[in-house]
Amino acid sequence: MRDEDGPTQIDLATVQDDVETLQGPDEPGTSPSAPISLARRYLTRETIGVGGMGEVRLCTDLVIGRDVAMKVMRESKSGSSGLRARFEREARLQGQLEHPAIVPVYDLGGGFFTMKRVRGHTLEGILRGLLREDTAFASFTLRRLLVAFVQVTQAIAFAHARGVVHRDLKPGNIMLGDFGEVYVLDWGLAKVLGRSEVVVETEEDDMPTRVGSRTAHGALLGTPGYMPPEQARGDHDALDARADVYALGAILFEILTLEPLHRRGTLEEVIESTMFGTEARPTVRAPDAKPPPELDAVCVRATAVDARDRHGSARELAADVERFLDGERDSSMQKRLATAHNETAREAIARGDRAEAMKALSRALAIDPNEREALATMAELLLSPPGDPPPEALAELDQSRDDERKATARGGAVAFLSWLLVLPLLLFAGLRDGSAWVGFALMLGVPTLAAAWVARRKGPLTDRVGFGVLLATTSAIALSSAYLGPFIVVPAWAAQNTLVFAMHARAGWPRFGAIAIGTFAVIAPLALELTGVISPSFQFVGGKLELASRVVTLSPAPTLLLLFGITLALIAIPSLIVARAHDDATEAKKRLATHLWHLRKIVPGGA
Repeated sequence: MRDEDGPTQIDLATVQDDVETLQGPDEPGTSPSAPISLARRYLTRETIGVGGMGEVRLCTDLVIGRDVAMKVMRESKSGSSGLRARFEREARLQGQLEHPAIVPVYDLGGGFFTMKRVRGHTLEGILRGLLREDTAFASFTLRRLLVAFVQVTQAIAFAHARGVVHRDLKPGNIMLGDFGEVYVLDWGLAKVLGRSEVVVETEEDDMPTRVGSRTAHGALLGTPGYMPPEQARGDHDALDARADVYALGAILFEILTLEPLHRRGTLEEVIESTMFGTEARPTVRAPDAKPPPELDAVCVRATAVDARDRHGSARELAADVERFLDGERDSSMQKRLATAHNETAREAIARGDRAEAMKALSRALAIDPNEREALATMAELLLSPPGDPPPEALAELDQSRDDERKATARGGAVAFLSWLLVLPLLLFAGLRDGSAWVGFALMLGVPTLAAAWVARRKGPLTDRVGFGVLLATTSAIALSSAYLGPFIVVPAWAAQNTLVFAMHARAGWPRFGAIAIGTFAVIAPLALELTGVISPSFQFVGGKLELASRVVTLSPAPTLLLLFGITLALIAIPSLIVARAHDDATEAKKRLATHLWHLRKIVPGGA
């Protein structure tokens, strides 16, 4: 029956009284309209469940040839007219609620009714299995349970639209099948809104002393821990759809935390917790379960003590959870895509293709900027050395080294020219020989020209060019031994010159070669003096070392001033060279440290 203007309301008057005979198929000796007794129709096989008022048996419907579940009243309850009336109402209500998540009723008779046999696990059993980490329930992920919860909530919204409140929603009354089926069970306490309550005699054995998941009958209708405060007070006539919203909120809380909203205890303790309220934020009650914080407010609102503060309908509650699932689904898809790109990046790193790895990581982080695995891979890519540099990087390094050498050569040309400041001191010291002037010009001019040529030269600076310039400057320095011998000015000046070349030479034989050539400035003049090719510049007399300049007349004051000026220059210039190299290295380290600091700020701490 369908109402085009709105949902059909439950009308008990439209339901026929108990039917004890059914029409069956043709049998030998009977016509299609011949009645078949109930005893001949159903073959009882086993008992599959026991409840407060009745038990459920697995039977075979011999007429149709299918298994059905038959619920019959327990003999101890059948004498109560109120319980019998409630039992029959359950069958009629459930039979009229035609929804995929509500088990359909097939037949109703005196003290029994049959319905579809459902297979699966109750939500109560699933949550217990997950709590003890039973691998048999590993397939029941949070998303799967939340999807089932939405189906349950929609089924309850369907019942509400037809004026029916379940009043006993709990994990034990929800069943999940292996193929996505979801069922809301046990409508024995359901109430049709606007109708008076069926009077039921209270029996002491119906009232639990400790609360688990047992349904209490009599004055306290429902299951403590899941019923709302107004239901716990016994104000049944005032109950509406928000009573089921409260129970659904308690179920949602338990799905998220694997613990009940109201902790197990005595009936009085659970009722007190229900009346005064409890902490309903899953992230606060069970942070180790890592419940999604987006559902905190949903649980709090659904389980509010005051019904006016709850969701207005079960459909509204379902919409809140669906919005989370839609976002979680998008997040899961983003997670999968980001993970796939991250795996591509790692494969690229493994084969040495860092450029392709960077592209893949860029795609991963564009999808999910907070993807930790991708950020960690990015950190590894940026912070770890790549191994042997590629030829292109080596070419850039060589170009940078050439630029640095040319800059040093320009500084060297200026440094050699600065030695012209020594000329007044040489004149004052007594330099008069014309050939000495030629030697002095060569001593300063050759290295100056060589350094200037290197600074302006196009193309790369090869080791051959470097050694040629080093030989020229070293030879010019060796000439200075004619003024004060090989042991005063020459060693310091040669050390200064060799230091500059050694700093820019490649490791290995080029560096050792530069040092060897630098020693030529001292070894060559000394060898020439010792072999008599040139006159000696020093001699030992009476235990004293006497120096004799070949081109300068050494008078006391000018010579002292000359040596003082040259010594200061030999101290200052190498110090400035080393200080500049140190400043360059410090600046490079500073830039690197700053770069690494910023990189670490954008990657996870564990990376």
